Amino acid sequence: MSEKSEIELSATYYWDHFSYILRYLDRHYLPLLQEYEIVFLQDFSDLSFAAQCLYLRLASRRSVCFRIEKLNYPEIGVLATPLYDLRESGFLAEVSEGVESIFTKQECVSLAKKQGIKIPSSASKEEAAALVSPVDLIAAFSAGVVAPVRMEVFAFLQFLFFGTRSRDLTDFVVRDLGHRAFVEVQEEDLKPYFQSREEAEQKWSISMWREWFYTSSVSADEMLASWRVH
Repeated sequence: MSEKSEIELSATYYWDHFSYILRYLDRHYLPLLQEYEIVFLQDFSDLSFAAQCLYLRLASRRSVCFRIEKLNYPEIGVLATPLYDLRESGFLAEVSEGVESIFTKQECVSLAKKQGIKIPSSASKEEAAALVSPVDLIAAFSAGVVAPVRMEVFAFLQFLFFGTRSRDLTDFVVRDLGHRAFVEVQEEDLKPYFQSREEAEQKWSISMWREWFYTSSVSADEMLASWRVH
């Protein structure tokens, strides 16, 4: 049979992948980690399996905040307990600012109408959202909005593993589904990208500046000044 057999990922494949990263960090980078990063790892290990899975799900998504009533992960099950655990452990926070993007234009228009505010039909979603309070939006249409926190540590730990900010946990999925070829390397044979904390931080800083460079609209002089400073 020439066709590839269909590849099935485990229900909690993302947890398997992050556990792989944690084993790598423990083997190669533990002496390089700062105290707050070690605390992150310890706090994460103290979470229940369901809470760990939920954090990885949210922290790996592009959105920065989420409506609780919209969350649905069948492999995790009922989310009330893991949500509580993440809040109590400092991995999840309630948010009330910058949430407009996760509400629809119709919800914004509906709330505005109740408040006696007329929004033109030609208004964009952003224009409609600007006329209503995010706190009122949450109260009217949501059971609460949350955001994963300690995200810089989460990103930096992945950076140590991949050696770049342009790759993350989704690379494992690309590999597992056969969309990218990788040389098979035993876990114990993997070598660290960085030999010192200073080296890792320098590469991290350059990567952050590079991202800023490609998304910034400042002048050439400001670009040059920023490069010299950083």
